[in-house]
Amino acid sequence: MSQFLEGQPIPINVQAKSLTKIIAFEAGLFERGFLGGLPIWLAESHRSKSLRKISKEIGVSRWVVTRLFDHYKIPWSSQPEASRKSLEKLRQDSEYTAKMATVNQDRFRNLREDPQFEVTRLKALRDALDTPEFKQKRSVAQTKAWREHPELYANTRIASRQALLTLWADPKRRVQQITKIKDVVSDIDVKKRHSEKSKQNWKDTEYRKKVTAAIHTRKNDPNWLERQAEIVREALAQTSPSQRYASLPSVHGLRRDLDFYALSTYEANFARILLMLGRDFYSRETFILRVTNQYKALFKTKTTQFDLDFVVLNPRNQLVIYEIMAHPNEDPIGWAKVRMLAYQYPHIPLHIITDRIYHRLTQRFESRVNSTPFLIGWETREDNLQTNQEKFGK
Repeated sequence: MSQFLEGQPIPINVQAKSLTKIIAFEAGLFERGFLGGLPIWLAESHRSKSLRKISKEIGVSRWVVTRLFDHYKIPWSSQPEASRKSLEKLRQDSEYTAKMATVNQDRFRNLREDPQFEVTRLKALRDALDTPEFKQKRSVAQTKAWREHPELYANTRIASRQALLTLWADPKRRVQQITKIKDVVSDIDVKKRHSEKSKQNWKDTEYRKKVTAAIHTRKNDPNWLERQAEIVREALAQTSPSQRYASLPSVHGLRRDLDFYALSTYEANFARILLMLGRDFYSRETFILRVTNQYKALFKTKTTQFDLDFVVLNPRNQLVIYEIMAHPNEDPIGWAKVRMLAYQYPHIPLHIITDRIYHRLTQRFESRVNSTPFLIGWETREDNLQTNQEKFGK
């Protein structure tokens, strides 16, 4: 029989009213045939019940219940801990998980349609990304998760690509996204912040050390050197006028399916490839380059400006530059800028699209672009904005 029913005092400081309720509750347990007494009932009940529910059944406060657990040396969990355990058990149920995923998706979709919520969400995200501590924690957690779970990284890439494809398949969303990108790129404040951030980074000794180390690592990498040499060899080998970038139609203008002012059919078609693949991008990003001694003869000033064709966000959330280049004999200044950019900004991957590479892209993507519903089609010598304004024009 319990020490309560034997009339022995218990070494916990509770009011007489609470003690009376505890004794009465234990007596009721014995009357109902539960012979284990209050300690056993507490231990077994807490496996499926919270402290709040137990306290209601006994008729005392949660504080008194925790003192009883401590007195009998029974482990107990707070409400958050009990909720977490209950939730973990529920998540093992595939039907419950699927139902909650649908509910959360619908709820978030409804929230995203609220303009005020979207403004608040983006502001909170920007504020968080401006916090070094947040960026460091996010980077460490992401790196750890991807290293420990390679399948998570692969699934994330697939899901991100599918989400972007779905987004760009919606004409309304596509126009909204393009408008946002244009607004950001043309915003003077954004350019100013970008410039100030770059200057601030270069004042950081640790940042300069990382960049210097990256330069030396890359220059000592035979694979990287071979790729750069191949780029130059391919460009220099294209001596036939029929195989040069400049010989193709440089048709300037806005395309109806892009809402994008392309300077040539090359740019227009490459933009269509990015849209088809669901890649976020913007164009005409300006980089200020320091003219090195090697190229002083080509420039009249100590610095020069380089307007890039495409800055693309790859599946790893990294920025990658794609630049469409003419033959070096036709555009020596452009190639000088490319080499200075690669040297002065080694942390940003740079991909050069030569005429030969463009023809490979044509073989791989032309038919796919032509069969993509939200794109008008691949521009060619015979069929482009200039020759078919009704088809491609705004």
